[in-house]
Amino acid sequence: SLATLYQYDGTEITSVPTAVPKTEGNYTVRIRPAWNQHSTGDEPFTNFTFYAVDGVTGEVGSTNMASVVVAPKNDPAVAFNSNETVYAARKTLLHLTGTAVEDDTIVRAYISRLPNAGVLYFANETEMGDGVVALSAGDVVELPHGSLYVAYKYTGAQDLPENSDG
Repeated sequence: SLATLYQYDGTEITSVPTAVPKTEGNYTVRIRPAWNQHSTGDEPFTNFTFYAVDGVTGEVGSTNMASVVVAPKNDPAVAFNSNETVYAARKTLLHLTGTAVEDDTIVRAYISRLPNAGVLYFANETEMGDGVVALSAGDVVELPHGSLYVAYKYTGAQDLPENSDG
C-alpha cells in the first residue's frame, strides 16, 4: 500500500465505509505515506473517495474524491566512494558524486578529513585550481556549474621501480 489512512485520533482506518467522527468542528482524516514514498512533482500521490451524510435527514451525498500530494521528506544525501589512480607531484581531477532519495541535485560536499599524503584544491570540471587555495577539513565544495570536483596532488613518498639492468 502507498499510504495508510487514519482517523484524527490516530486510529487506523482498515475498512470502508468508515464513519469519521467530528473533531473540533471538522471531519478530519490523516494519511501517512509508506517510508520514502512521495509524489512526483505536483501529481497526486494517492487519492480516496468519501461522501457526506446530512446530520438531520441522514441523506447520503454524492461520492467525491480527495487527492493527496505528498512532498518528499528531505532525506540526507548519500556520497559514493571513489577510487582514482593518481601520479606523484601532479594534480588529478576528482569528481565527487552522490545521490539523494528525492532525485535532488547534489549541490555541495563537505571535506570531513584530508588525505594523509596529499593536498586537495578547489577545482571545477575544466580547471584544477591554481595550486594556491588548498582545502582544509570542514571546507565546503560548492556546485557553481556542472558537477562537484576537487583536485588532488599526491605529495607522499615516491617508490621507484628497481633498475632491471642490475
